[in-house]
Amino acid sequence: TSMTEDGFQKKTHYKPLELYVQQAHNWLSDVTDISDFDSETEKWDYFEREFQRCSENSLYYLDKYLYIKEPDMLDADNMKYTAKPVHEVMAFLFDCGYSIMMGKPRQVAATTTYLGLALKKLIFRKNTFIKFVTMDVDKAEQIMEDKLKYPTSQMPDYLTPAVSGDSKEGLQFGRKIPGKKGKRGGANSRFDIAAPTVSAVNSGAPQIVMVDEAGYIKVVGKMIRESRPTMFKQDLATGKLKMVRQLIVWSTGGTEEGKNKIKTKAFEEEYYACLDKWKKGEYNYGIIPIFFDWTTRPGITKEFYESERKNYTVDGPNKDQVMNQFRLTYPSRVEDMFLSESKLLVPINYIHQQEDRINAIPAIEKPQPGYFEPIYDYGNPSQENDDVPYKIIGSHWVPTEPGDPRTSTLMFMHPEKEWRGRYFAGTDPISSDNGYSNMSTAIFDKKLKTLSAIVNYRDENHKYTFLQCLLCRLYYGQHSECPELIESNIGTAYIDYI
Repeated sequence: TSMTEDGFQKKTHYKPLELYVQQAHNWLSDVTDISDFDSETEKWDYFEREFQRCSENSLYYLDKYLYIKEPDMLDADNMKYTAKPVHEVMAFLFDCGYSIMMGKPRQVAATTTYLGLALKKLIFRKNTFIKFVTMDVDKAEQIMEDKLKYPTSQMPDYLTPAVSGDSKEGLQFGRKIPGKKGKRGGANSRFDIAAPTVSAVNSGAPQIVMVDEAGYIKVVGKMIRESRPTMFKQDLATGKLKMVRQLIVWSTGGTEEGKNKIKTKAFEEEYYACLDKWKKGEYNYGIIPIFFDWTTRPGITKEFYESERKNYTVDGPNKDQVMNQFRLTYPSRVEDMFLSESKLLVPINYIHQQEDRINAIPAIEKPQPGYFEPIYDYGNPSQENDDVPYKIIGSHWVPTEPGDPRTSTLMFMHPEKEWRGRYFAGTDPISSDNGYSNMSTAIFDKKLKTLSAIVNYRDENHKYTFLQCLLCRLYYGQHSECPELIESNIGTAYIDYI
């Protein structure tokens, strides 16, 4: 949860992850090699041990056996892969079998890492089918050649399974069993590439689907929704449906690059939908939103980040667009990934300065999250179709902890009850029970000329959303003591509710 919105630099300690990393490092400290043994029995024991370790811990496999093409190196054709902290998290989540929706900065080696994890799964888990989707087939072929087939050629012979199929469309491991027509032995695993279509994820029922550069795929949302029914399978022990397939989607915020690489809103919509489900505790959605900020780029430092920000700081009419480009390249917040390079009403740099200022406020001075409960007149039952059992005569504030899905409101200052004509409510309502936008009520303090509370909320039951806004106003004054201005063109349903 600490990485779903706040970013990697604010992630909390997590014991299972720490043990996972420690296990890999303990095994990596063992420098023995199969060539150190003479007898076939000893070599076989070593092979079985390595096979088991790689099967159990993908991070161990990446750091010990993955070699990657490195065209920028002058003195070598390849280089040894070295996992950074961000890759440790990626490998851990992969081994847990979680489905991921990941936003990231550029140059964090996400595609290299995920293709390395795919290769590990193909080699060490029999009958595995992985499908790889990116924005066009030509790019997918190149990625497969450089980041899957080439590392396969660098694997030790004793760990590399037989290749039964090698084409532009994919790679298959396995071997024919002599005397048994149509039967295959060995790994019997396959990796296919596919163009981004609505049915791309479903075709062939792969156990793992990887979607690269999702920000440039217009149909990514339809692909995910089309795949959901096929991600579940009946558990024979319990008889219930269980999510058994793994979907991993990742993308940068990026900028527009050429006619075939134009950002779409689809990934942004899917990421925020996924984040909204997670924040509400609706974990049966099955996909975890993860945000990797600029600090996850290997080798980057705070000094380099600040230096680059200065390089992107320019004067003139395009200064805001240039700064937006910097935020896209080095995102600090989820919102940075989805910035437009077009000019904003308020400069993005100013927005982030205010966010940083707010985040620096001591905890005791920060606004308090919570929600409202109605105070009832138990002697006055409500009418038949009302959503509350009794007439409401007041409102009670219930504080919550940050992240509590019940939170509807941020409270800056509680009302001074003896005042009249001091508090005013302004409401931007929702027009129906469908859609994704929140409803908001802001309480204005006429004496201090500032906001006292803000409701920013949406519940699946639109009447409960209405209720939270109504109770907020009642908390600051009964009826005429807290007049309310409602956006009239879409506020009819809320007015009727009141």
